[in-house]
Amino acid sequence: MIKQILTESFNKNVNNATRIKGNRILKNDLIKEIDINIDDDCININSIVVSESLFSEYGCSIEFDNNTKEVIDTYCGCLDYEKNEFKKDNYCCKHIAATFYEFLNRIDDDAGLRSKLTNAITDNTISNNGRSSEIYGDNLLSSLFEDKDKEELKFEVILNKNNWSSKIQAEFKIGLKNKSNKMYIMRDINNFILSMYN
Repeated sequence: MIKQILTESFNKNVNNATRIKGNRILKNDLIKEIDINIDDDCININSIVVSESLFSEYGCSIEFDNNTKEVIDTYCGCLDYEKNEFKKDNYCCKHIAATFYEFLNRIDDDAGLRSKLTNAITDNTISNNGRSSEIYGDNLLSSLFEDKDKEELKFEVILNKNNWSSKIQAEFKIGLKNKSNKMYIMRDINNFILSMYN
């Protein structure tokens, strides 16, 4: 699950051409070394990647926020990164992509790293659930995360056909089955599903 969350976050910053080039670097075994540090606030991935021409080495780094699992910083010493780093937030070149894919391979291979990542997720979930309800209020998501009293949920799906474009639109509503008739519209289903599994 952690790999899927991190991959979805990383893929927001990468296009298909960069992914293909990053995989080519990974397959050619051009990642000289990689260092992964996990702490309470962030996941730092630092690497040294050899250029495809075998003449240069580039220092790369990726930083993920450990709470949101979003990419918060990237860096590479290559010319492509230096040209484009200010055009897009958290720009990712092929060397950064290769570093990330090597990191995913390490998650599969290293049980210690995998347990650190999953412990970081559970620690963040526990610490977020332990906060007072004054800060977060009595919202629906906080009741979903509590393990003490689980309530049954009510889902409602409304399908509408748009007369202008002949497309079908779906509206999803969720609410507590026993409490009231109050229903909430789900605007981001992917985010909701990720929240359910964390």
